[in-house]
Amino acid sequence: MASPNFVVNTPIDVRLPLTPDLSGEVPVEITAEFNRIYNAIRQLQIGATAYTGAAAQDTAVQSVVTPDQTIINQNMNRLYIKASVNIAFGQMVRLTNPGGGIIGGKLSDATTINSFGVNAWCSTVGGIAAGSFGEVICGPGLCNGVSGLTIGTMYWASTTPGAITSVKPSPGMQQLVGIGLGANLLYFNPDNTPF
Repeated sequence: MASPNFVVNTPIDVRLPLTPDLSGEVPVEITAEFNRIYNAIRQLQIGATAYTGAAAQDTAVQSVVTPDQTIINQNMNRLYIKASVNIAFGQMVRLTNPGGGIIGGKLSDATTINSFGVNAWCSTVGGIAAGSFGEVICGPGLCNGVSGLTIGTMYWASTTPGAITSVKPSPGMQQLVGIGLGANLLYFNPDNTPF
């Protein structure tokens, strides 16, 4: 059985036609295996294109493509820290220096300069226990560990430790953290200009 005849928008050229030509070149007894290998190569081509963002989505599917299918740069910004306090999944983190060449983290807080500054968000499902190591995302990309957001709304570091708010803190330190792309999706891109 031949591969489906569809066009994939990809700059990755595997030098194969859309469907394999099996006209007498492949013995009948290995045709099924040949098709599996052919389809596996096509799936790798499609997957590599999708997961690297190497090509625009086809116009026929753009209306149903979600941000988490296209914004992937957060995957290149993983950092592993030692938490000085319990940090829940999705909470905003300030990076710290606990010594010994280790990168630490605590909950950010817009109340005082000593605890202020969102540098990352906790991407460890289940959170990071105080004294343990876990993953945070420290660069721009999607944060899926938040809830109650509104599409298009700007979010700021909050005076509540680890939280964000749609209201610019006053009084308090002010740092723009990102923009809502869905009820549970924040485009995380903290403003790291001097506070």
